[in-house]
Amino acid sequence: MAETKKYKYLNKEYLDRINYLSRDVMKYNRSLPQDLIDRLPEERFYIITFSMLHEHIAGKPAEPHVRCLIYGGPDVPNPMILDMEMGLYEMLPEAEVPAEPEPSNEPEVVA
Repeated sequence: MAETKKYKYLNKEYLDRINYLSRDVMKYNRSLPQDLIDRLPEERFYIITFSMLHEHIAGKPAEPHVRCLIYGGPDVPNPMILDMEMGLYEMLPEAEVPAEPEPSNEPEVVA
């Protein structure tokens, strides 16, 4: 059986909502410019990965939250960086996809 990997994902609508909460409500350090979100394709799902636990807002101690990397495809800046509440990150749906094979360090033998 092929190995798989789980990725969290979200659509543009939820990305816009979470970005609003991060930028305008929680005042987190990393959010996306609204004009970038407006240009994102509607029909696409965006992969979101955990980058680090973050505990500051504008240099001051804050409740722990998650810094995420968001990947949107070849026609958008990658990765996009967004801070969000830990609970929101944990609630995101996951998709299981085939894992990329690990590159081999063995030299290729040519006969």
